[in-house]
Amino acid sequence: MDIMNKKPTQKDVAKLANISQSTVSQVINNPGSVNISEKTKTRVLEAILELGYVPDKFATGLRSGKSFCIAAVIPDIANPFYPPLLRGIQDVARIHGYDLIIYDTHRKSEYEKQALKSLSNGYVDGAIVLLFHHEDKDLIPVIDLGLSVVSIRAEKPDGNDPVDNVYVDNIKNAQLAVRHLIKKGHKRIGLLSGLESTPPNVCREKGYRLELQRNQIKIIEKYIQASDFTEDGGYEGMKKLLKVSSNLTAVVAVDDLMAIGAMKAIKESGLKIPDDISIVGFDDIPAARLVTPTLTTMNGFQENIGKRAAMMLFDRIESSKEFKKRTLELSAKLIVRDSS
Repeated sequence: MDIMNKKPTQKDVAKLANISQSTVSQVINNPGSVNISEKTKTRVLEAILELGYVPDKFATGLRSGKSFCIAAVIPDIANPFYPPLLRGIQDVARIHGYDLIIYDTHRKSEYEKQALKSLSNGYVDGAIVLLFHHEDKDLIPVIDLGLSVVSIRAEKPDGNDPVDNVYVDNIKNAQLAVRHLIKKGHKRIGLLSGLESTPPNVCREKGYRLELQRNQIKIIEKYIQASDFTEDGGYEGMKKLLKVSSNLTAVVAVDDLMAIGAMKAIKESGLKIPDDISIVGFDDIPAARLVTPTLTTMNGFQENIGKRAAMMLFDRIESSKEFKKRTLELSAKLIVRDSS
């Protein structure tokens, strides 16, 4: 059979290089070996390139006890916040020769629980998790099985977490968003909050309240309208907010999708942005630059979050040493555009 018409194997490489298959295996699996001449290594590498041979990661995994896969557990892949984060993870995984498995929990507690259970089945060597309904302590059974885990959080951990953490301080960033509006002269500032009890929402609402208090602005509960992290949620939430709070001059939405939905509701009411109502979102998704007016928002640099979390994960996967749990804070930036 012509070896070019089927998936090339180590045997094919050995035949083309005119050496033994065991030597090919040693070159592939132990390239630093001093028992093989540089001339032989070169012949093997030239044969690999000519044939387009790709080492069998499954077979390598059987020998090393590794799957060469990592997992990412995220709340909602349809939300534009997450694809850049996943891209950052995948870029680092690719460099290390790993594949990425994605668990989309649809923001549901039961799906999140299923994802955590799946991590314990041994299909992956590590995981990066962004949990809405569970806590880092719920990862202990997975960690006890030897899995490396990095948690992406919405606030600084308390130091007792069982895993490495990467976080962006959403409390501080919500304060920056509110502070921007206060500096613009606004005092009647509403909040479109997302799913209650979820970490991003809890932190961003806390930051909103703290900044109003810091500036001695009375917190008016009817100025806060709960919904979910969707454009429709922002639209419906803003309609209710306008109905009960007609004297608002500014609104903070806890994510950009909600902010974009809110902008639609504001326009439908006959009000102008930012002349009548200013609005600030979170996450700086691509659509934030495309809507009219362009949306002022907090940019959390999601791709960088993914990259740094993955780098931290591979530190553990590829190290034979034990080291202390680590916490890494990443910065965000207020992007001022026309909506405020």
